[in-house]
Amino acid sequence: MQKTARPLDQGSLERAAHTLARASRIDIYGVGKSWLTAAETEARLVRLGCCARSWSEVHAATASAAALTSADAALGLGNSGSTREVYDAPELARRWGATTIAVTDDPSSPLAQLADISLLFTESAISVGDRPVVSRHSQMLIVDLLHVRVAQHIMAAVSPTDTVADVTVGVTDVVSPQHRQQG
Repeated sequence: MQKTARPLDQGSLERAAHTLARASRIDIYGVGKSWLTAAETEARLVRLGCCARSWSEVHAATASAAALTSADAALGLGNSGSTREVYDAPELARRWGATTIAVTDDPSSPLAQLADISLLFTESAISVGDRPVVSRHSQMLIVDLLHVRVAQHIMAAVSPTDTVADVTVGVTDVVSPQHRQQG
């Protein structure tokens, strides 16, 4: 875990958190074991009030990516960053103007190279059978850090004296302006 935390670029982490907190929509792409991390990322962002969806099926992912705009974000998760099913959708999302974020262990991978923001982790040699165990933990550490920073960005838009109704509208303004309820 320290191998992931120490070299993680704090500026990139901050830009990614800011992007996710301000995005109208967030698509999260992962296949294989990275899909589990994508699903957990979706759950955490949705609990914060973000409009987020994880995709593991390539056709659905690319269809969704084609509908993203410059107000949206696309997050690709992949250990190697070379799995075509993981980087095709973010590549398409970027063409439509979405900000792309990569979480991978290879800075020279297609996923990292196409991303506007790359969050890199260090793959560990610890395995159970043929499955790397620590890579999932390293991905989750980055997701944990993003989750905390996105929450902080959202809450920074809320004053300590706001009522519950004010907070709901304030969070909605930050996370998804087009979904704000007019009352």
